Amino acid sequence: MPAPITKEAAVDEVRRRNGSGLLVAAGHSRLDAGFLGLADIAIRPPPGELDSDAFTLPNLTVTSA
Repeated sequence: MPAPITKEAAVDEVRRRNGSGLLVAAGHSRLDAGFLGLADIAIRPPPGELDSDAFTLPNLTVTSA
């Protein structure tokens, strides 16, 4: 994926256009890490790339399945 095209850039643009509200995000791949970091509530399942990386955030919940 080209560097300027990211999921977090898309989320930022939607929030800019529509105003900022509660952002809940879920993901499991390294491409999801950026927008999980923007989220008010972030969720990731095991297994996945982020699980393999032991990815964590203060706002992150890891599901059981």
